[in-house]
Amino acid sequence: MLYSKTHHGSGYDLIPHIGGPLGNVYIYANCGAEFRLGWFIPEDFGSCPIRPGCDANPAFYHNETEDFRKIHPGVNLFAILDNRLVLRDIFLNGNTFKESHRVDKKYFIADLMTGIAVNYHRYKFSFAYTFRTKEFEEQRDRYVFGSFTVSFTY
Repeated sequence: MLYSKTHHGSGYDLIPHIGGPLGNVYIYANCGAEFRLGWFIPEDFGSCPIRPGCDANPAFYHNETEDFRKIHPGVNLFAILDNRLVLRDIFLNGNTFKESHRVDKKYFIADLMTGIAVNYHRYKFSFAYTFRTKEFEEQRDRYVFGSFTVSFTY
């Protein structure tokens, strides 16, 4: 992980990720990274907007007193690139055990997510806009969607 922080709280970090599911719905491998730039960026695993294999836990700052009132509010802009090599997607490939409707899927898919996250004591508010490449041959347009997440640490 690459990071830099100043004594004024401003900084940036780069968080790489790699993984993938092996199941009856999806079989794929993915990798990518998240770049964040802002003030009082949390020391966590990133923003993680809506995508498989991610949790949406709010930022957790470590401090000696565990008093959330002493934690600086923070804000950061983020950009996430996620690349997938898809071997199986039941929604595109159809039924596993009998003949059913299917489409010709693309094996390489990429997501670019951009957004903003605001941390205030125990809460995290984030908005992300996702741009996804086409997932199958007959698809007319790429997917573009937004997500808004509110999280709470207890």
